[in-house]
Amino acid sequence: MSSCSAKGYFCLANARRVSVTKASGAIAYYWQYATTLRCNDDSALAAEFRIYARFSDPSLPDNTLVEAVAQVHFPSDQGTILIECSELNPFPGHPSDLGYDDHVPNTYPTLYVLGTVVDSEPSLGDPDLRGCTLSATDYVRDGFKDSLIQCTWSMSSRRWQRTPIPRNNTITYSYGLPVGWGSAGSFRITIQGLAMSVGPRDTHGGNGGAPPTPGAASVDGSPSKKRKFTAVASGNASTAGAQSSSHGAPSNPAVGRVFGAPATPVGSDDEMEEDNDDDNKTNVASPVPSSPHSAATSAVPAPVADSPAPQSGTVQLASTPTAAPAMDAATYEAFLRFQRENADQDNGAGASAHAESSTTPACGKANTSSRGRGRKRTKKASA
Repeated sequence: MSSCSAKGYFCLANARRVSVTKASGAIAYYWQYATTLRCNDDSALAAEFRIYARFSDPSLPDNTLVEAVAQVHFPSDQGTILIECSELNPFPGHPSDLGYDDHVPNTYPTLYVLGTVVDSEPSLGDPDLRGCTLSATDYVRDGFKDSLIQCTWSMSSRRWQRTPIPRNNTITYSYGLPVGWGSAGSFRITIQGLAMSVGPRDTHGGNGGAPPTPGAASVDGSPSKKRKFTAVASGNASTAGAQSSSHGAPSNPAVGRVFGAPATPVGSDDEMEEDNDDDNKTNVASPVPSSPHSAATSAVPAPVADSPAPQSGTVQLASTPTAAPAMDAATYEAFLRFQRENADQDNGAGASAHAESSTTPACGKANTSSRGRGRKRTKKASA
């Protein structure tokens, strides 16, 4: 488990086509360029840049600026650095144009190294520096080649003051900016990140388990569409659903929904229909139980004797059926008396309303009769 790669800007020139015959007999073609590796002190080290190309692919003009991802080999004799490009993105425009690189950021390539610690106390020549030497191997120029990388950091920076030095023969990952050639045929970088004792992935939940399968069903069972970009990381659908439910309508715990309100309202359909029917009814006397002892099993709660009588015309909302307590003889007699009085009041109010409506003539009829009598008097007077 080892790798040595770089990502950054490179200036290419002196294109030359080369061909390589593989072990299978196939011939592969490449474009090979002269370039340099820019260090963090603005020095440049000679390097050779190669990229696979078909026989018909044209070369790039001299001094073309590209962004590249490549495998890198640093030879122990501190000779020409070998760069094997895997991805190339030329900058738009032509190198001969004025202002071709005016808007290019002034940055340095970043080296990414994964290797084994071979020296935990290298000779760095500066008491303020700490570091270790990694041995990294990568596939460059049709074969695996080893490189020695000195990963260093400064103790003057508070970020690295408590960083322990990796132990020998442990796998360590680091990335940083190139500095230049170090001691004993190694290449030095100043690190920006460090991971020590790197091991295999824990498939039992230590690192979160296996990654989600693209196109798998989502939490609510609907198929998910694979998108180029997403605002929510995979595996956070349940968290997003919980946040959505907390701001929306309260959901039924029995319904396993992630987004929105519950599928069905609280309560059954029969109960809701019963509530709607009772909203349109006035106060109706409850059925009289056949005996005082049967009131305990009645579905309608019995009123208490000392409770105020409900007014006529008020709406009585339906309530959840509960068993009424048993009534003694006195309570039962009071209950019957309350019902008779309530019925007499209702009958008296209805009879008075009917008599008033029958004795009072309509406005239209009264006006018509008066107008008729006026016309008769006028005829008699004229005669």
